[in-house]
Parts: sequence; structure tokens; C-alpha cells
Amino acid sequence: MKREELLKEIAQAIQAEELHENDVLADLDEWDSLAETTALLTFGKALNLFPDIQKIRDCKTVADLLDIGNEKFE
Repeated sequence: MKREELLKEIAQAIQAEELHENDVLADLDEWDSLAETTALLTFGKALNLFPDIQKIRDCKTVADLLDIGNEKFE
């Protein structure tokens, strides 16, 4: 999977119309504790990667979130 594909998967999973890497997670209406859990599940489904939830909570931007999957991208 490519980085852009994961971006689309996460956007769809949290029901965001679109996400951009420079978006600040705290500024997104869709970003809450449920979205954090949904992102975690999306990493598992899309990349077979199961990061610690705290790693997701520490992310400030969408780019930070995607960086978690760097080792798994094509």
C-alpha cells in the first residue's frame, strides 16, 4: 500500500470528506477518541501494523499519523 492510499483509507474510515497531510488533527471535527481507535484499526487492516494507541494520540498532524506506517509503505 502507498502512503496516499492509507490517507484515503483513514479519511473514509473516520468519515472525513478529505484529508491533507498538513491538516492538524485537533482541528478536524471528525478527530476524537473514536477516530483514534478507528485509525488504529485501519493500520491493522491496511498494513497489518498495530501501533500502540499512545503513538496515535501523540500525532499532531495527518502527516505524523501516516509516518507511523512508513516501514510498511511500498
